[in-house]
Formats: sequence, structure tokens, C-alpha cells
Amino acid sequence: MSESKETTEYLVEWAIDIEAESPEMAAKLAAAYCFQDRIAYGEECTPCVFTVTDKKTGFSVDVDLSKEGV
Repeated sequence: MSESKETTEYLVEWAIDIEAESPEMAAKLAAAYCFQDRIAYGEECTPCVFTVTDKKTGFSVDVDLSKEGV
């Protein structure tokens, strides 16, 4: 019988500066250029640093996936 692990709710934030003609275009460019599989797996030279906040305690930590070996 496997044990069930307790989970915690986190806020994960990531920011990028993008020049665009409108807010909608900026969002589309961010999605097209940045949210690719290589980022999620921490490939070097990708924007893979996230600020993660425990929503219950408010404690935040920066997580660099390129250093985590994910």
C-alpha cells in the first residue's frame, strides 16, 4: 500500500520583458517564444528561473531549473 503525500498550494511566477504592439500580442509572443519544452526541462541558456511562493506561509524561494537537474 503506497503512502499518500501531502501537497501544498504554490504560486509560481516568471517574468519577461517583451516589446509588442498590444498586450495581447505581447502575451502571444511570450507564449510562442518562451513556453517550450526545453524551458520546462531546464535546458541551459533558457529562462528557467521561477519565484515559487507557498500560499499558506507566504515564504518565497527562487528555483533555477538549470541547476536542479530536472
